[in-house]
Amino acid sequence: MPPGLLDALARVPDPRDRRGVRFKLVTLLAMGVCAMTCAGHNSLTAIAEWVRRCDQDALARLGCPFDPFAGRFRAPGERTLRDVFARVDPGALTAVGFARLAALTGAPAGALGPDGVPERGGQAARASSYHRAARRSRWTASACAGPSAPTAAGHSS
Repeated sequence: MPPGLLDALARVPDPRDRRGVRFKLVTLLAMGVCAMTCAGHNSLTAIAEWVRRCDQDALARLGCPFDPFAGRFRAPGERTLRDVFARVDPGALTAVGFARLAALTGAPAGALGPDGVPERGGQAARASSYHRAARRSRWTASACAGPSAPTAAGHSS
């Protein structure tokens, strides 16, 4: 089974100084991924609104810190999200994202056609059918051309 989203996002290097960090980078990135998968949450303002509306259970699962004085999990503000997303290396985030998607899809069992149905025959069968179609198209093209037109050398006036 492929690693979870938080495990995959944990491989993105954190560009921030360790002092003063309230939210783990993996938590903030996971919030962005979760909010962007919802329809219409494609800006940092929309992501911050989505995070603000999260219930305590969702904040706990995403790894938000618990505030013992308030008795609640804390959600980051828009400014925190903007600062972190501006500093994250987009190449590292993209590489982690594509690795996660590749792990989820896995290797295909066989070649599939455009309609999702497995293709019949192997490589040799597809190659021979391709050659038959190429021969057929050359023959069809010459047969449909009709009588050959007279050439300039054979035509005298």
